[in-house]
Amino acid sequence: MKYWSRDNTKDWIMQIELRLEDIHFYLNQTAAYCDQYQIFKDSEVLTLSIMTCIWVSAMRDEKISLSEVIDILNLDMEIHSDKTYDLNSDMASLDFEDMLDLVRRQGPLLSSD
Repeated sequence: MKYWSRDNTKDWIMQIELRLEDIHFYLNQTAAYCDQYQIFKDSEVLTLSIMTCIWVSAMRDEKISLSEVIDILNLDMEIHSDKTYDLNSDMASLDFEDMLDLVRRQGPLLSSD
C-alpha cells in the first residue's frame, strides 16, 4: 500500500474544491441560459442542471455519481442505487452551450413537475 501523506490529502481536497467551483460556475451559466431562452419548467431546468454536472465532470475527465449530483443540486430525494455517469464521446465533444441546446431539444429527463 502506498503511503498517503498530508500533502496528498491537501491535493485531494483542493481537487474537490476546484471541481465544485467548476460545477457551480457552469450551473450559474445554466441559470443564465434558462433565463435567456425563457426555460422555467422545473423538469427542464432540472434536466439541464443535471446534465451540466455530468458535462463538467466529463470535461474534468471524471465520473460523477447520482448522490453527488443530488447533493450539489440540493435535491431532497432518496436513491436506491448510486450509479456513476459519464458522457458518450459525441456529447463530450460538444461545447457547453451546444450541449445545453441538444439537451433542451431532446426534452426533460423527468416527465412531471
